[in-house]
Amino acid sequence: MIADRPSVAPHPHPHPHPIAVGARFAIPAGVGLVDAGARLRAAAVGSSVAELRTAARAAGEAWVETILDGFVLALAAAARGRAAGRRTAATIRDLADTIVSSGTRRLDDAHAAGFIAFLEAHVHAGPPGTIEFAIEAPLAEALTPVLAIDGAATPPVLARALHATVDATLAAFLDAPLALLGLGVLARTAVRVGRAAVTGRVHAEIGRAVHDPAAAARLRAMLAGYVSA
Repeated sequence: MIADRPSVAPHPHPHPHPIAVGARFAIPAGVGLVDAGARLRAAAVGSSVAELRTAARAAGEAWVETILDGFVLALAAAARGRAAGRRTAATIRDLADTIVSSGTRRLDDAHAAGFIAFLEAHVHAGPPGTIEFAIEAPLAEALTPVLAIDGAATPPVLARALHATVDATLAAFLDAPLALLGLGVLARTAVRVGRAAVTGRVHAEIGRAVHDPAAAARLRAMLAGYVSA
């Protein structure tokens, strides 16, 4: 895996206004992902198929490491402490390795172009580097009571925001880009099973953490740090 390991810098204050549809949800990205994307773009112009597939694999691995370091492990650390989340991260790495290996073995120019376009739309070199997606209405509605209304982040409200955040982030940052690589039938089955295991584990951890005041405060600060107008 080649991505750097950026740390999340939590935002110290809640947002003073409702979270708008179209606001950016951004997690940290190291230079490794930016560089891997640049190498993939270069390989798409005049390189051999083998070189293109190697570059695509490296970019896919860097993307997955960015999600793990910037979101999955950050969420686990906020919920349970800095050493938490390793088992979930290992599950995601195994899942992603199945996807990236299967997809890049059969990668053609069309799939490569789709993956490159995705990276260009979502990777921002910064500084600081980030990967971003636009917040849609369901997530904005779930985040607003937690980030824009003092005293509203009760355990059920915070849990709803965190569940919505996990679902939206994994859909945007894991499912969408890795699907662009193309998968065989066996790989698609493995993905469904692994994805269900990951989401179930994360959602269960959220249900526990929101009832711990210290963890809840860390989780709220983490959410605020991810959201920008």
